[in-house]
Order: sequence, then C-alpha cells, then structure tokens
Amino acid sequence: MLLNIRIFFCRIFQRPLFIIKIENKSAVCVAGKARSSFIQDCRDVALLNQVQTGFVYAQQNATGKPVVFGSREISRETLQQLRNCWNA
Repeated sequence: MLLNIRIFFCRIFQRPLFIIKIENKSAVCVAGKARSSFIQDCRDVALLNQVQTGFVYAQQNATGKPVVFGSREISRETLQQLRNCWNA
C-alpha cells in the first residue's frame, strides 16, 4: 500500500517518462511507456539482487536524454545495473 502511495506522488511531482513497479518477483510498467526489453531487464536484475519491492522511473535531463532513477529500496549498485541496461 505504501509503495502505491509513493508511486502516486512520484507520478504527480516528478512527472516521469515511465514508472516500473517491482513487486513479488515481477516488474510492471504502471505509468508511461518503457521498452518491453527494459521491463524484462528490471525483473531480471531485481531477481539477481533480491529486490523485494520498489520502483524505477525515468526523467529527461537538461539535454532531453532520459535518466533512470529508483526508489530507496533499490541499492545504488542495483540501480547502476538498471542504468546500464537502459543505455544498452
């Protein structure tokens, strides 16, 4: 429930390009559009790093290039793996 509330506020205040929710060993795009291969990569990386819950979102930087961020449940190392998958 708390995760859904945090996703709601992220949607309103961050205005992301997409939000991918990670929960119960699955990854689902709950807002915006993300490549299906990236959603699958999110699921795989979450399983490898034993992420139970959390969310990943992207925002455009000043040059217009999307940058991937994550919730606090996702470690820096795991988030870097996800960024590498996004840029691949």
